[in-house]
Amino acid sequence: MSEVCGKIAAMEVPEIPVDQLLRTLSLRVGETMLFLGAGASISSGIPAADPLMWELRARLAETRQRRRFGSLHASDPLVQRYLQEWIASEHDLPNVGADDEYALLFKAAFPKPAERRRFLEPWMAAARPSWGYLSLAELLRSGAIQIVAGTNFDRLVEDAYVANTGSTTGLQVASSSGEANAAIATAALAERRFPLYMKLHGDYQFEALKNTTEELREQDAILTDALSTISAQYGLLVSGYSGRDESVMAALSAGLDHALPYPTGLFWCLGDGQPVPAVVAELLLRAAEKRVNAGIVRAGVFDDLLGLIADTVPLPAEATARLQAVRPVLRQRFTATTRSASGFPAMALNAVAIKSFPVTARRFATDASGGSREVRAVLKDAGGPGERPAIVVRRRGSLVVFGEDAWVQKQFADWQLDV
Repeated sequence: MSEVCGKIAAMEVPEIPVDQLLRTLSLRVGETMLFLGAGASISSGIPAADPLMWELRARLAETRQRRRFGSLHASDPLVQRYLQEWIASEHDLPNVGADDEYALLFKAAFPKPAERRRFLEPWMAAARPSWGYLSLAELLRSGAIQIVAGTNFDRLVEDAYVANTGSTTGLQVASSSGEANAAIATAALAERRFPLYMKLHGDYQFEALKNTTEELREQDAILTDALSTISAQYGLLVSGYSGRDESVMAALSAGLDHALPYPTGLFWCLGDGQPVPAVVAELLLRAAEKRVNAGIVRAGVFDDLLGLIADTVPLPAEATARLQAVRPVLRQRFTATTRSASGFPAMALNAVAIKSFPVTARRFATDASGGSREVRAVLKDAGGPGERPAIVVRRRGSLVVFGEDAWVQKQFADWQLDV
């Protein structure tokens, strides 16, 4: 392990051009497995792991402190700062950024599978397959992609397949929600019954939802063995996955023990500027040592990637027509105009850059009779919003100030402010 980590520090993980990936998929149709993580489902309405973890932290804080955050949202930077400090004081909870944080937070907030299912169900019920999933359904139906695996427990792959084909007939779904379900993968691979979708973390409607530490470590042996076995015959394309699950990464790494692993390549897709996780770098560097065409592909988000693949690989005319009918409208360039307009809808193009958020406020007591209107008048006379070093809000018997006290005392000298 230390030798590999040294190489990660000394070497850059190779990057593979998108055109090279598309050329490989076009020339060797159906020979690359697709692996999906939570990032693939964001545009369909499923939250990614990070915002989900902030929500879990907020739920835990509310439960243990017996208090409500009211209208505050877990995505608020001030709330996150508070939650991070509170988490650090709770010795049984993982620190922000810990490797097994997602699983431990889930278990702490919702010990029972049924509770986790109820927590996730509103997002799952509201989710709708995005352009990427609709493209994937056509790729699966045509055989351009034969195997999909992933850690997601939503039903977006199945829903997209139904939307494009009218039913799930022909789609083999192997889930870790039971030994019989998982065995579907073994039978499908042996008999080459494709397309095959392997759900490594189960289905959110089943009790065996695999998202706590013990469950992740005891990942269904049938599916992980199948994942490792597939690498001897198929390449691997990963999208929307961070590599946070030890059992999954171990299976992908075990696939490199074959004589000729990942014959069409091992491609890990990330967005522009997105850092390469250490576990991913370790896997790709080890694959390169085994002479596998392995590297990072900067292919944008999941929808962009699958749309490119569907536009590149050969598809039946009817599949192309179905995709064209649901293709999202391309963003059009907007040309601003200086002419005045009196009607609606109106578009505001102004913005204010928020470089930092205040974390404390000063409260000045005052007997002045002026209200919020008078406060705004004083501030208006003091200059534009960008020229003011403080934010002032009128409250009962006081002014609440974020910013420079001396400036506020000068502007409101007639208000007889008292700290």
